[in-house]
Amino acid sequence: LSNKLSKFLAKCILSKDDDDAATDDTFDPLNLDLSLMELVSFVNLHQKAVTPDNGSVPSPLEYLSRGENAAGDLAYDLGDGQFPNTFHLEKDFDKYITMMENRILEKEGKYDPDDRSFPPSTPINERLLPGLHIGKGDLKCTHTKREGIEHRLLCVLLNKLCHNYYKLSCDEPMEDCFKVVCNGKECVFPEELIQGLE
Repeated sequence: LSNKLSKFLAKCILSKDDDDAATDDTFDPLNLDLSLMELVSFVNLHQKAVTPDNGSVPSPLEYLSRGENAAGDLAYDLGDGQFPNTFHLEKDFDKYITMMENRILEKEGKYDPDDRSFPPSTPINERLLPGLHIGKGDLKCTHTKREGIEHRLLCVLLNKLCHNYYKLSCDEPMEDCFKVVCNGKECVFPEELIQGLE
């Protein structure tokens, strides 16, 4: 069937629809008389049928409101209301870094905050491709594990501040917006936080 579809698509693209053009006298009994739109809608029929319910997959706006696409016990905002609506950078930042380090230690059993190693390389297929591995080898990361966690938390804060644009466009009051207090200034938008950090 895919062979027929690809032949039909190539025929539609490469054939001329001029009345003066020479007609092809050959007859193909397996020719599918479909328009391009019918073909496209038919090709992704499996995707349409297998797509999960909209309620089970978070939307991009839900990811933005959470601040990250991580889920489970290693997410900063677990969705249980524990993440503050007003984040005080001076007192909350270290608290959440320590909390995430404890979660990683609890889940993985080991955690070295100064570790710069990548996960070990894994062989692709020793029988077919002996000696070929996927991974970073013995390279060292440019950031420590703790620095990676700090960067991730800062990204969460910036994403949550970006979500305020959407909230305000939906006529939600400014009081419902996520805020970050940085150097005594309350930041509602990401550019305010970046300016406050300078």
